[in-house]
Amino acid sequence: MASNAFNVIVVAIVAAALISIIILEFGPQFLAKPDVEAEIARGIDFAELNVEKTNSLGTVLFSKGLSLNASNFDSKGRTVSFKCNSSECDYRTKGTARTISFESDLGIKTFARCNYDYGLSVCTLYLGKSPAQATLEVQGASEIDLSKGNAFEVQAKATNSGETDSGEIVISVRFYRELDSGNELEDSGIERILTLKAGETATKTFFLKAGSAGNHKIVITAEGKDAGKDKIEKAVYVNNSAPSNCSAGNSDSYSILDQESGKCRTRLYCSNCGYGLECSQAWQAKLLNAAIEVGDKSTAYKITSTANGACT
Repeated sequence: MASNAFNVIVVAIVAAALISIIILEFGPQFLAKPDVEAEIARGIDFAELNVEKTNSLGTVLFSKGLSLNASNFDSKGRTVSFKCNSSECDYRTKGTARTISFESDLGIKTFARCNYDYGLSVCTLYLGKSPAQATLEVQGASEIDLSKGNAFEVQAKATNSGETDSGEIVISVRFYRELDSGNELEDSGIERILTLKAGETATKTFFLKAGSAGNHKIVITAEGKDAGKDKIEKAVYVNNSAPSNCSAGNSDSYSILDQESGKCRTRLYCSNCGYGLECSQAWQAKLLNAAIEVGDKSTAYKITSTANGACT
């Protein structure tokens, strides 16, 4: 009886050992594998919502023999491509921008980024390193006093937050006056950075001029080919604390039909005004119920309806 029990124990130990060996050797072939295509599709979908920004999918596990075709991730408004940007990916894969196959098991950091080009979402899946990514920081005054001068400066610091070097990065600044009818551009500027190495920063200074008092905003963008895009908007208030001698003067005795609006425009004249809004405000105070349109520092316009389709 003892001998039989011992034999049973030995057989059980040997069987357990054999099962362990089989699992270690062949188990990965039978274990459930992650749905790589679904994982990639989710990453690209998210990148489409976070346009021009690098989105990490983490480390994705690609199995030997797996082949991916970009057409499986395309849609009516989206096209996808693959890009190896590390030696690890280059050595273990082969293919084109639209197809990729894996010659060995590979766990590799994967990233997705999309941009819009003529209404089409153009997405790239990067394998290996985080691609070059332009990011911005902005410094500048939040308030400008015209009585002390209308010139001011804005500093834009661009950083490549990716792990690969960038190509040319273009930084643009646009300074708008905010009106009820929309934004009116008052000044702008462009600077170029030929390249930014991974983690490198460059600062560009813009010298701008404010043309009128009121609420304004600065819109700054940094973008480059295969470097994504970043955008910052900064509110700026422009005032004029100096006493003004601006006054409404004479006006034309006739009006002219504006073909686009179908309204009559009468030119109004100002003196000693520093900017267009100040002139229009002087006339608004004089003609309380009139519709006054901003011109320049010496002119404004009264807007009236036509009489029988004509202006007098």
